[in-house]
Amino acid sequence: MISTSNSNLPLEKAEDCLRRHATVPQCESEDEFQQQSWVLLPSGKSNKEWVNEMLRKTTFHVRRFGMTSRVAVLFLFLTLIPMIWTSWLIETGHLIPGKNLYFALPILGFILLVPLARLAAFHLINKDLLIINQFCREIKNGNYQVSFDLDNEGEDEDQFLVLLRNLSWMSHNLGKKQHEHQHRYYCVKEQYNAMEAQANTDALTRLFNRRHFDHMLPVVADKAAANNTLTSLIFIDCDKFKQVNDSLGHHMGDQVLIHLAESIRGALRTSSDLSFRLGGDEFAVILQDTGQEQAEKIAQRIRQMYKECTIGETTLSLGVATDRFTTDGCGAQITKLIQTADKQTYHAKKRGGDQVCCITCECQACQENEKR
Repeated sequence: MISTSNSNLPLEKAEDCLRRHATVPQCESEDEFQQQSWVLLPSGKSNKEWVNEMLRKTTFHVRRFGMTSRVAVLFLFLTLIPMIWTSWLIETGHLIPGKNLYFALPILGFILLVPLARLAAFHLINKDLLIINQFCREIKNGNYQVSFDLDNEGEDEDQFLVLLRNLSWMSHNLGKKQHEHQHRYYCVKEQYNAMEAQANTDALTRLFNRRHFDHMLPVVADKAAANNTLTSLIFIDCDKFKQVNDSLGHHMGDQVLIHLAESIRGALRTSSDLSFRLGGDEFAVILQDTGQEQAEKIAQRIRQMYKECTIGETTLSLGVATDRFTTDGCGAQITKLIQTADKQTYHAKKRGGDQVCCITCECQACQENEKR
């Protein structure tokens, strides 16, 4: 018999424990481990189905008496059945006492030999071997939350029950090791993700940094080429930023950059719009599935939000470039997009700053051809 039951531990409590990186408890007995094993579950997976699966325990029910008791019961039956059969034959007149006894018993034993042997073998060992095979199959499939339903260990316990108890403890120890390894794995994975996020984030503004910009722009370009959508790039330069640093100090310069980052975040639409600090007072925004007109509106919104609470006489010069990437020349188009956005930022700054200049890469190429 096999039964599956869930722990009484609330799922919310288990998930809260996962987030707190619970340590592995030291258990003196199997019962204590069953009460505390939920602490071993790794963090990083918060959905309730996963917690339910890990807290589920399979118990195999076996007969709680050993081989000695089974053999005694077998001998009892082997003694009683011939006596009952012989008494019935005598009572019905089919057997004359003292004459046909030695003839009838061998015939009876021969007839019942095979079925009795099968029945005895099944109830003595084969039935429990089937349960042990199911137990081993669960272990083979990676389910270590299995055990046998046994009473408390006695002083003079049958060796077969000792075997079942040892198998249960083997499963218990394997499950404990598995939980410990999973816990370590997810802790290391979370630390890696945290370090990767830190490596891709600018410490001052909490925007993505230049490293992440160089990684994400080709990714966005490939996605846009596959979907045949427009991509826009905004370059942002803070006018008169050096004057703030020289006159008001670097602390105020940092406040200018933080305010600019907040203005960029407030002007963007969704998480698909990516903002970056490239270095110094230079920022960039990648707008996916966005044409020139919409990109210009977002750039103007960034400029206006920054002017609402400007520091010193600083303003923004913004350059917008838009292109439609193709799969065959994506690398060259990325370079052209960056150059075009940079040129538009230079034009805005050259015209006095505090404005947005935008153009598509196709128009930029046409203008360059006309100049030639």
